[in-house]
Amino acid sequence: MADEGTMRIHVLEAHLTHKTQLIGKMDPYVILKSREQEWKTPVCENGGKEPKWHHVHWDCQVHYLGDDLEFHVMDDEIGKDNKIGHGKTKLSALAVHGGFDEWFEIEFEGHAAGKLHLKAEWHPKHHH
Repeated sequence: MADEGTMRIHVLEAHLTHKTQLIGKMDPYVILKSREQEWKTPVCENGGKEPKWHHVHWDCQVHYLGDDLEFHVMDDEIGKDNKIGHGKTKLSALAVHGGFDEWFEIEFEGHAAGKLHLKAEWHPKHHH
C-alpha cells in the first residue's frame, strides 16, 4: 500500500456530552493535527452540544500512514478557548478503499466527552 498521498478529511458533526460552561451555548470548533501539520474548522456559533459543519475539509499531506491523526474539539471563548475533548486515530484507519465514514470517541481528562463524525478519502500518490 502506498504510504504517501493526500488524505481529505471532512469534519461533519459532533455529539458532545462534556459542557465547558453552565450558561449559554458552546461555540465549538475542531483542530486536526498530524505531525507538524495543523488545521482548524470554522467556529460553529451556538453549536452547543450538537455542532455541525458544512463543506469543511482538510487535505492532509501524508508521508506515513502509521502517523497519528489527533482531533481536539474546542469551545471558542473570549480570552482563552476551552477544551471540550480530544481523541486520536491512525491515518491508516482512514485509508479505506472507497472512503471512510465513522464516529470517533473523544474524552476529557479521562472521561467520555462525546463523539466526532469524520469522513475521509484517501488519494495515494502514484509513483512513476
